[in-house]
Amino acid sequence: MPTDWNGKFLGTGNGGAGGVIQYDAMAIGLRRGFAVANTDMGTSPDGVSAVVGKMERIVDYGYRSTHLMTTMSKAMLKQFYSTDPTRSYFYGCSTGGAQGVQEALKFPQDYDGIVVGAMGHNRVPAHVAGLWAYVATQHDMTTYLTAAKRKLWADKVMDSCDALDGLRDGVIGRPDKCAVDPSVLQCAAGDGPDCLSAGQVGALRKIYAGPTHSVTGEHLYPGFLRGTELSFPAEVPSATAVSGGGNFPFQWIWGLNWNWRSFDFGRDVDVMRNTLNFAVDATSGDLTAFNARGGKMMMFQGLADPIAAPGETLNYLNTVEKTMPGQSDKFVRLFNAPGMGHCGGGVGPNVFGNFQVGFPEHPNDPTQDLLAAMEQWVENGRAPTQITATKYVNSQPTGPVERTMPLCAWPKVSKYKGTGDVNSAASFDCVAAD
Repeated sequence: MPTDWNGKFLGTGNGGAGGVIQYDAMAIGLRRGFAVANTDMGTSPDGVSAVVGKMERIVDYGYRSTHLMTTMSKAMLKQFYSTDPTRSYFYGCSTGGAQGVQEALKFPQDYDGIVVGAMGHNRVPAHVAGLWAYVATQHDMTTYLTAAKRKLWADKVMDSCDALDGLRDGVIGRPDKCAVDPSVLQCAAGDGPDCLSAGQVGALRKIYAGPTHSVTGEHLYPGFLRGTELSFPAEVPSATAVSGGGNFPFQWIWGLNWNWRSFDFGRDVDVMRNTLNFAVDATSGDLTAFNARGGKMMMFQGLADPIAAPGETLNYLNTVEKTMPGQSDKFVRLFNAPGMGHCGGGVGPNVFGNFQVGFPEHPNDPTQDLLAAMEQWVENGRAPTQITATKYVNSQPTGPVERTMPLCAWPKVSKYKGTGDVNSAASFDCVAAD
């Protein structure tokens, strides 16, 4: 709680399985004058060990801890400052994005504006998708994608799809239009340093397709877009290889010694849904109450995200529109960032007020800062149509600016005008996606 308070409250999201307090996110808000809060989501100390078989902790993780963080923080602000906050905002990415969506769905009165990125709102299928990609490359050495093979294929994808947005600049601006098939590099026979084996082609196709239910054939989650190849699973197949990163929902159910090799993409998907969805699923598009109280939501998504597939974020926007026809554009905006990875980073411009630690901030400029844009929308009624993103040389916070580019509110996309500096946002327009 700052002594020089701006009168507003900022709730911040966590990441992964939670279990710790995200002080960096709190510090960013505090520097702007917000009273800030964060929660470990009830899963401390490590997000896993204390949660196995504990359904109450899974409820805490799913939504309860975030709501209690919010209501208790506001009560403390009332006591400390002798007044309620004039506005309340939430920022979160990945798991933090799921927290924000849950707030809008279950507790629409908590926040006036919610900024969410790379949302983990469809929790079970998202983790199944990560495992699906891992299993695809772990069958044996014929499916394993070495670093050299991943780069070989990534270079081919870049060469084939870079110019689909009208500009060859080292960033795939329209990966949704990129359909180059791995078979174009398939070896005539066997394997080789400059081609892909049949097993590697099959693994790549599975990753791009996304997981399916082995019994019903249901498509569970969108595949990852082309442009994410360098982040595909890299572990060498072996008897001791372990799936990494997104294991925690599986371990919550089957214990710390869960073995990915035993996972069944039919039966076990059903078990996960039946066990976890009541707490962690945030896929409903019914934001009627949030909209009715004047709430606003801004979503952002890296198009080179290898963890939260961009297609799922777009699916959610479409679900809201289908549930509330003609309403979503009045209170929801989606900004896609070409070449950006999970919540930040990547080859494309990826700094735009998305809480990347150490990078320059523009808290008073709604044209360059997500939270500032949200404040302007909520407080002045000016809905954002584009946000300028910045890429720094070598992705170093203290380095010079390499380029800038507008991120456009979907369904518009940035397009080079045909003249002007390709590294300047001024040389791009926001046009309807074709």
